[in-house]
Order: sequence, then C-alpha cells, then structure tokens
Amino acid sequence: MSDQEAAPAAPEAAPSVAQPAPAAEPAPAPATEAAPPAPEPAAPAPAPSAPEPKKPKGPSPGQPVNLTVDDVNDNSVTLTWDAPEQVGPKGLDGYLVEYCKDGTEDWVAANEKPFLSTRYVIRNLTSGDKLHIRIKSVKGDGISEPAVLDQPLLIREILGFRNVRNCDPGILGLCRHYS
Repeated sequence: MSDQEAAPAAPEAAPSVAQPAPAAEPAPAPATEAAPPAPEPAAPAPAPSAPEPKKPKGPSPGQPVNLTVDDVNDNSVTLTWDAPEQVGPKGLDGYLVEYCKDGTEDWVAANEKPFLSTRYVIRNLTSGDKLHIRIKSVKGDGISEPAVLDQPLLIREILGFRNVRNCDPGILGLCRHYS
C-alpha cells in the first residue's frame, strides 16, 4: 500500500507545481508591457520616410503666375503665363502642362518633358469637353504647386473671337478696329 500512498503523494506534488504556474502567469503580463517598446522603434521607421518627400519640396520653384487662355477653338487651346516670381540662380528646367475632363481626377500630361516657353498649345482636344488646366514649374527634382484656371474651359469654336497676337497691326490697323 505504500506504493498507492506514493501515488497520491505525486499528485499532491503536482498541485504544488501548479501553484508556481499561476505565479508564472503574471510574468507574461510584464512581457506584454515590454511589447509596446518594440512598436515604438517601428514608429520612428515611417517618420524618416515622411521627411524624404519633403526634401524635393525645399528646392521647388515658385508656381507660374497669370495663367490665361490666349485662344480656344474646337480642337485646341493656347495658354500663356508668366514665369514664377522666385526661380533661383540656376533658373528653371521648364514647365509641365496637364489637363483633365470636368468631373474626373484623371490628369493627362500635355507634354512629355519640361519646356521653357511660357506659351503652349494643347492640340487634338474634343469639341464640347470641359477641361481643367494646370501648369507646374520644374527645377531639378522639385515641382511647384500648380497654376490653375479658375473654371473649367469649354473646348469649342468661339465665333467672332479674333486673336490679336496673330494679326499684323501694320495692315491699316484693322486689328485694333475689329478685334
């Protein structure tokens, strides 16, 4: 019978071990408290990526000014603008012209690479479309805030509109009288 008594003694030892186990359970709770410091190092990792996009904004040029429509017809629009007030000593790389149909956010680049002229003709447009148009200055990796037209522009032939820039004022001064 001593063997049977020894058997119950072993289960009594097991409950003794079970009591330290609950003491071990509070130990994982501090481990859970130690887990928040691990996410803290993860949080600074996104912070360095956020300043990186801001670096190109530092050397960005000023935005173009006085954006105007010089001419519009049923398939093109001619735009003019002035250079930004702040260009910097090295000047600009050029301008980007973009447009999108009214009611969408699908901006289309009118030119493939920056150009230096402050006049641009967007061609092959569809008559009847209403377009939002914007111009951005480019300098190195920096791109300015856009200059935008106040309202969408309706692409259509404007009857009676005379483009003064294309008129020769030396011909009897007719452009001044009939424009």
